[in-house]
Amino acid sequence: MRTPHCENFKYIIDYVSFIECGLKAQSHMTEVFAVFGFLILGLYLLLCIAVIANSYFGPALKSIAKKMRMNEHLAGVTLLAFGNSAADFSAQLTNTNIHHLFMDTVSSAIFATLISGGLICIFYPFQMERYDMVIDILFFIIGVMYLEYILASDSTLTLSWCVGPIIIYIIYLAINITDTFLEKKYGNAPPSILILATKSRASFGRSGRPSNAPRVQSLRSSRISGSQRSARQTTYFAERRETVDEAMTRVLRHRKQNPKNLNLLNEFISAIVPIQATDWERSGKFIRTFLIIRAPLVFLCQLFIPVVNVEHEKHGWSKLLNCLHIVVTPLLPALILSVYGADISFTVLLVTIPVAIAVFLHSRTDIPPPYHFVFTLVCGVTSMLLIFVCAREISEIVVVIGMVVGLSESFITITVNSWGSSVGMLVTNMTLAHHGYERMAFASCYGGPFFMLIMSNGIIMTSQHLLGHEFSVSNGLFYENSYIFFMLSLVSTLIWAFSFDFVTRPSVGVFNFMLYLLFIIYAVLAEKEVIHSFTRDEHIDVV
Repeated sequence: MRTPHCENFKYIIDYVSFIECGLKAQSHMTEVFAVFGFLILGLYLLLCIAVIANSYFGPALKSIAKKMRMNEHLAGVTLLAFGNSAADFSAQLTNTNIHHLFMDTVSSAIFATLISGGLICIFYPFQMERYDMVIDILFFIIGVMYLEYILASDSTLTLSWCVGPIIIYIIYLAINITDTFLEKKYGNAPPSILILATKSRASFGRSGRPSNAPRVQSLRSSRISGSQRSARQTTYFAERRETVDEAMTRVLRHRKQNPKNLNLLNEFISAIVPIQATDWERSGKFIRTFLIIRAPLVFLCQLFIPVVNVEHEKHGWSKLLNCLHIVVTPLLPALILSVYGADISFTVLLVTIPVAIAVFLHSRTDIPPPYHFVFTLVCGVTSMLLIFVCAREISEIVVVIGMVVGLSESFITITVNSWGSSVGMLVTNMTLAHHGYERMAFASCYGGPFFMLIMSNGIIMTSQHLLGHEFSVSNGLFYENSYIFFMLSLVSTLIWAFSFDFVTRPSVGVFNFMLYLLFIIYAVLAEKEVIHSFTRDEHIDVV
């Protein structure tokens, strides 16, 4: 408990202290049983991420992107990339070991591009935006090579070299935004993001009953970027997508003669119940068991996160519950801050309670208010916060598991740590791809890691240089391994993209999995000292 290094294994729960001090583990078997319990907790947190991404973060992100008139690719490399990476990015800013930071961010990028991107290719094949993807990958290659050159250089770094990564990212972002603007101006751009519904499923309202929202006919042509695709590909991708008339779903229950608080209590009960009667009645034993296991998570999410989904009746608006959200939701970050000794709960209540009363007096039950979009922003921010908390706890759990098993710190960094830190992004991207936003999810697989890698390393190097501090340059065993395999993943992406005319295929996902498996096998063999890693040997002169 007095060792500063053990603080690295603590975020909200101190797992190491619980094992060694709480359980007073006196044998390795006791530690193993404790780790098994942590593994179950990690799986439950993973389920929590899936619930949040599917029911809250995904719909909110779609609404925000549509409001800003973004296409899917730009939304993926900006909104979704920032949402998946911002919280973890802020945590990385405390890491002043440049080589360790580079190894950590590159290994997470390998997982994101190969595993997350590979799963999207396997389950949701789609036509990529060819020029946008080439820009993303080429900038990624330039940024990674620039950082590796800096770390491999023995010369003293100037401020201009340290600021370089930040400038690269600003140029990349400016090119993407400018390109989208010019394409819209001259009429060559793909349409702004559309609110889509999965054709094989009904759209279920908050009550669990299928809504009567009318569906617009299926899109008969996909987005075309570059050369025309074949009619066969166009039909295949178009049949999977259809739009929702969001204006109709908003006013579907509205009648001017209705009282302002019509069905207020019944609507609240239907919204807060974690298991809907219709879902229970049409489910078998296995699904009912899953619904029971998931029920506490669903209840807590419904209590803290407002639902904004244009596929639902009234866009998910529930007057009494949403007014409760105004009071309860801001308490969530306040409770997290209280873990670190900053209790601001009373101040938050002084502000939110009058706002909740004003919204209750002004709004109706049968139609969302004009300022309902504010709840979309609250939903997005709260979802990101909860996903980050769950992902960080999972990351700490897998690191403690690696420590108990007896793995080196470098090996833990490029394997279990990258898995834990990337699991939130993986679930979020797969959820969006399942909802019909494959381009956005796939773009995030590159945009999020690019933001993390370039900006975190650039800001740390610049701040350390301005403060006059020396860089910590302890070189991990797998520093150059991660760099080489990541360059292989980027170059191979360019090769298969041009070879397949920028159409993702399941075979691409299998190839990505094989490349990542090769990376893990090489890391395991180097960890066991069966083979030598790419890391340079340090020579000691004997005098």
